[in-house]
Amino acid sequence: MGARPRITLMQRLMTDRHLTREETLRALEKRARVLGVRDFTLSLRQLDRWLGGEVGTAPRPSTCRVVEAEFGYAVDQLLTVEQDPPHRAHLQAGRDIAPGVVDDAARGSAKFALWADSTRLGELSVASLRARLTALTHAYVYSPLTPVFADLVDLRDDLFTLIRNHPDPVRLRETYLLAGTTCAVLAYASGDLGAPQAAMIQTQAALACAERADSPTLTAWVLGNQAMTQEWYGAARQGVRLAGQATVHARRALVPGTVLVRLASIEARAYASLGNAPAAREALDRARAASDLSADQYAGHRDEFDDIGGILQFTPAKQSFYAGSVFLRLGDAAAAHDASLAAIAAYASGPADQRSYGDETLAWVDVAAARVADSLRDLDGAAEALAVVHAQPSTMRIPALVQPLTVLKRELATARYQHTRLAHQMRGAIDDLVEQCRRHSANEIST
Repeated sequence: MGARPRITLMQRLMTDRHLTREETLRALEKRARVLGVRDFTLSLRQLDRWLGGEVGTAPRPSTCRVVEAEFGYAVDQLLTVEQDPPHRAHLQAGRDIAPGVVDDAARGSAKFALWADSTRLGELSVASLRARLTALTHAYVYSPLTPVFADLVDLRDDLFTLIRNHPDPVRLRETYLLAGTTCAVLAYASGDLGAPQAAMIQTQAALACAERADSPTLTAWVLGNQAMTQEWYGAARQGVRLAGQATVHARRALVPGTVLVRLASIEARAYASLGNAPAAREALDRARAASDLSADQYAGHRDEFDDIGGILQFTPAKQSFYAGSVFLRLGDAAAAHDASLAAIAAYASGPADQRSYGDETLAWVDVAAARVADSLRDLDGAAEALAVVHAQPSTMRIPALVQPLTVLKRELATARYQHTRLAHQMRGAIDDLVEQCRRHSANEIST
């Protein structure tokens, strides 16, 4: 067997993004300008030494800041020589998913969903599989999506194999619950990657498993995903309907969990999109009440999804983030501003494994949008919030940013800002961000 390739993580990321050495230097120089780093210098010769793992003295702090912002990893990680097997390199780099992987994963779940209706299941201790799922749901919150997605597919395949080959009624329910939850997270991830059809197929597999596991929480969480997707793509009435159906299932659970908080928050956002302020505010009240109930009345007893945690748990930070988006849709700029800043502060001060950098970035866009509203008219403050978004690592160029950024640009083009120099500069920055988001999404996956 030949020797494994010896390259740095930085080289892998450049290859994944199809960047030449010269293009990399230009990207870093542009990032330095965005960050306001005036002393950034990096020669082609120095870059070549870095890519070869030849690091003499540590780069200057300002240089480190620019490189880390562009590539989304610490400098010591970027410049460390790796020896990954070639067939895993595209996954370990944390950037690109090979073309067709999301759809292939969906097809595998579709076949299993059909089979699940006609057979019984396997003998196994599922503790290690549950631990893997727990680790992945936590990693989903704060890690690059590509390696998490690949590992979720591996876990799902292991669970399906065990279900098919080892009948054991004693562990039937838990194994189906883990398999269905894995498919539910794959559905969520497929949506994040801009593949709604694949997400729908994963959803059907998750619902098939939820029925076998008799898990109202899993059913509710999956229906909540559908409600959120419907609202996001402009079908808010469908979102309200699905959130209501999901809530009926969630209330069947023995212990109310944060899934109820999530569903009320999704419903509030859907009502806000319809312009129904009383219903939206009532749903936010229900979210707060459900949060108090899950936190206090059932102390010591946890819902199944909250017990796994990670992306399955609806944290107070995420609750504030949703509330901010609700108020923004309702035109209550002051409340939206306060709730979004509360979400940002909660993410920044909370546990590292609950810090959703994607939601945090979206919250900064909401802050900018609130500040340009008629009631606040703080263009300088909006520019500061947008600069924070622009300064985020390239891994934060997520598809979900496109819609709120487009809405913000539309606000900046209204009569009160149309001819303002700063607004013009912000519109240009937004165009740049949107293009990066679309390019990043295309690189992440080809459907």
